[in-house]
Amino acid sequence: PDICGPGTKKVHVIFNYKGNNLLTKKDIRCKDDELTHLYTLILHSDNTYEVRIDNSKVESGNLEDDWDFLPAKTIKDPEAKKPEDWDDREK
Repeated sequence: PDICGPGTKKVHVIFNYKGNNLLTKKDIRCKDDELTHLYTLILHSDNTYEVRIDNSKVESGNLEDDWDFLPAKTIKDPEAKKPEDWDDREK
């Protein structure tokens, strides 16, 4: 967990993949009381995960959806432009 002042109270779930540290896209809030808590990450064989705090599930999802392990399927081309006769009207 990361508690830095009143605004930042989050659980960091970071994977190191091909030399890059990948943070989760989801905002997982941590407990900020005076007690000790148990933080658990469970990885399943179907590429899903669970984050538990004190054995209660607080977040879950798909690894590929919630981290940027793979590059984007399309690469933006800054040179690409619409043809002059392109019709933007909805059908």
